[in-house]
Amino acid sequence: MLKLYNFRSLGNELSLCRAKRIIETGEFWCSRFWDMNDPMEGVYLTRSGQDQGLFTNQINAKKKARVICSFSGPTAFKNPIMWDYYANGFKGIAIEIEVEAGKIKDVKYEETLQSLSGGEGDYAVDVNEILRTKLDVWKHEEEFRYITERDIGNCRIGTITAVYFGSPYSNVDNAKEIQEQAEPLKVYRRRAKELAKVIEARGIKHCEVQVNDNGSPPN
Repeated sequence: MLKLYNFRSLGNELSLCRAKRIIETGEFWCSRFWDMNDPMEGVYLTRSGQDQGLFTNQINAKKKARVICSFSGPTAFKNPIMWDYYANGFKGIAIEIEVEAGKIKDVKYEETLQSLSGGEGDYAVDVNEILRTKLDVWKHEEEFRYITERDIGNCRIGTITAVYFGSPYSNVDNAKEIQEQAEPLKVYRRRAKELAKVIEARGIKHCEVQVNDNGSPPN
């Protein structure tokens, strides 16, 4: 079993509702490759060939038939950059799941895009391999992907085992003063408290995560 993490913002009421739904159902949203945040998602290199148009169309049809849900590994969970990008600057959560290793695959990070010739041998290419290959500028995300052939929608991928709440400024000397004066933090605390009730009702462990002096969350 793998322990992986799904970062979520609590930046507005819609994101709060979505987080509640995940906790209540244990299901995560799966989307098409073009809805991911990487502008080079699913892109590969080809060389000119007689069947190039046909080859590209076939690969694209296979990509469109699949949906993706992304998670991060334990190293990324400790990376404050990830909390900044995907959990609204620590004003959000990381949902921990346990999932069977064979059900989800780690992303392969390469210096250059995957190259396919468009020749006869490439027609049997595993499209999932294209969808789990990214440029190494994204390596810090330590991404794992659930990829399946179906329509967009919610999928049960693993078991939710814990929820971690970001706790910005909680470890500084004037934490109380900042939290009382900063309106965004007060709104976040209210939403976090509301979500915590849903989590507790499901019997799921939850706790806060602080940024340590070295810039990373604790173990």
